[in-house]
Amino acid sequence: MYNVAAHLLQLTGTGYSIAPFVLIGILSAVAAYAYASPAKVWGSTPSLTSTKAYLLRCSVYHARLLPRESAHSFRYPTMAMLLPLRALESNALDLGNGYLFGYGSSAFNVTGIRPATYLTPTTDPSKSIFAKLQDTLAARGLPSRRLKDAWVLTMPTYLGYEGINPLTVYYCYDISDTLWTVVLEVHNTFGERHIYVLFPGEGEDDKPQDGFEHSWTFPRQFHVSPFNDRSGYYRCSVQLPSQGPSAQKQAERMQPAVKITLLTADDIPEVKLIASINARKSIPLSSRSLVTALIQTPFILFLSLPRILYQAFILHYFKRLDVFPRPDPHATSPLVESRLSPVANPVQDPHPTRLSGAIGWLPESRSERWARHRIEAFLLQRTAELNYTVLLVSSDPGTKIKTFPNSPPSKNPEETLIIYYRSPKVFTTILLAPSPQHAIMLGSRAEGFFTPSSEELFIEIFSASPSPNPAQNIIRTRISTLCTHAAQSIRRKLIPPHIQSELEVPPKHCLDRPMDLTMLVVLSFLCIADALERILTFAFRVRFVAGFEPWEGWNRLDKTSLNTRTKHGSIRS
Repeated sequence: MYNVAAHLLQLTGTGYSIAPFVLIGILSAVAAYAYASPAKVWGSTPSLTSTKAYLLRCSVYHARLLPRESAHSFRYPTMAMLLPLRALESNALDLGNGYLFGYGSSAFNVTGIRPATYLTPTTDPSKSIFAKLQDTLAARGLPSRRLKDAWVLTMPTYLGYEGINPLTVYYCYDISDTLWTVVLEVHNTFGERHIYVLFPGEGEDDKPQDGFEHSWTFPRQFHVSPFNDRSGYYRCSVQLPSQGPSAQKQAERMQPAVKITLLTADDIPEVKLIASINARKSIPLSSRSLVTALIQTPFILFLSLPRILYQAFILHYFKRLDVFPRPDPHATSPLVESRLSPVANPVQDPHPTRLSGAIGWLPESRSERWARHRIEAFLLQRTAELNYTVLLVSSDPGTKIKTFPNSPPSKNPEETLIIYYRSPKVFTTILLAPSPQHAIMLGSRAEGFFTPSSEELFIEIFSASPSPNPAQNIIRTRISTLCTHAAQSIRRKLIPPHIQSELEVPPKHCLDRPMDLTMLVVLSFLCIADALERILTFAFRVRFVAGFEPWEGWNRLDKTSLNTRTKHGSIRS
């Protein structure tokens, strides 16, 4: 509920401000002038074959077939672009000096492509898509130098608005201008990213579906729909562009298509979901064709996320499908994944091919960042005191391994603690748990946020009370004692009574400091946020799959009720 509300707030704050509607009016006026005097507006009059990029009128289709009582389907038009990657990044496709359409676009472009929003996020937002595509292939052991060029099927930015862009397809060609691989980049509404790398002639189905040239079936991993768990298999069918991006002549028709069929994990699989995007019409990309398309359908590029939310509303409130909370992405490193605790909503295959995997994680929240900084400061001091080594290892390969203290790890494994974690929630979990034993029970055994290499060593390190400040007056000492007591009281109230009776709550927390009013504010904020999530959930009558409620973490210590997959989806009357 919190995430849906966040997306709605984002829409009202950025995507649907008055500015886009004003700009559309300006665009209409400019378009009329462009038709009257194109050379004055756009420079030299572009011919329809001046570029080899295409504007696509597409049809998006979704059909949910299981459970049968929740069957639902819809179809809507959208607009996409088919762009030769090398020409795009050389700015050869820019229109109107880059203001009508441009690569590396800004808020001042009408439409454009921003490299930062594609493939693996980097610290350099200007890194090209081609370079990131090469890195993505190389990270999977593929000869990235073989990549010569690629068609990119994607949706552009519009008037500064960055849509969700659910699917981007890279048709990759090698140095002999032969199709080498097809890369699917999938985004969900939370901003997470996942890729599937598919090779023609390798691992393909015996027979492609009618109307498609290639078809592959592979286990699903990525959380896209809140109404599905992560079990089952995808059957991906692809219709290719009619020629490669390096072809000298412009093709008369360019109508690529992608169809995804979700199959259940039964011995005899059933079709659970169908999603497809088909290019119904392709037009050479030019100033006139783009302006015409935007005038005819001025809001079409704004509508992807509102349509997703609207269909989710129908499925939840009218078709009665329950919601799965967002699970953390499966680790791309088999070693890291093998060290992590299992989760309640596992992927279909815990050992998938190296050619698929997550490439974009949800960034940490402000509270998670604050908790991480507090824990890192504590570990620097504590590891120096004990002469131990602690390593923080994230499942996100983009997060560097952190070592405490800042020195080479101890060669003695009995003096080294490795904390593997799926999510930055580990930091707020340790912050909110009244003791390290509670943190292990909730964060490791119940939720699978993290796993310590040694529970005993974890407890020893995080059981330490913070060192008291020297020589404080009576008033400051009294205030410090009250702050410590208040902080532990807040933490204690978060623990169910039956857990309180099993584990003793210590008088102090290792992360609390003398006169720590900031800690009280942070703890109070986290408690209020949790309570607000519950209030909004009940107010809007949001129903989670039984046992998956975000606030029921302590009850997930017994996971027997969650190990049975809901293959078709969960329905409650």
